[in-house]
Amino acid sequence: MNKLVLGLVLLVLITSGCLDSDTDYPEEFEQADVGVLVGEMHFQQEGMEADEIEAALGDEIVFYNEGSVEHTVTIPELDVDEIIEPEETVKVEASEELDDALVDCTLHGGHDAELTVE
Repeated sequence: MNKLVLGLVLLVLITSGCLDSDTDYPEEFEQADVGVLVGEMHFQQEGMEADEIEAALGDEIVFYNEGSVEHTVTIPELDVDEIIEPEETVKVEASEELDDALVDCTLHGGHDAELTVE
């Protein structure tokens, strides 16, 4: 098989989802109602601006630490204050309506986000 044909086959496999070139995330993150990546100075929900998180009332929010150091997931309005080690997850239930509630990493100043639950 020449290189052009092999390249086209790989392109078709990647774009069809048969061969995933992205990071493999834990199953609980992939299946969460809302998945939020936590890294060195960001909280990132797929499809959202950095540091903005949106969820529906009752959703399970799973935070996954894709970084290389521990962080915290601290949400005072939901009484959440959990350490999240690298490559680990923290689950939070969106148990009440919130408007721009603070999501903070208390270990690193300036590392925060706003959570809206409707």
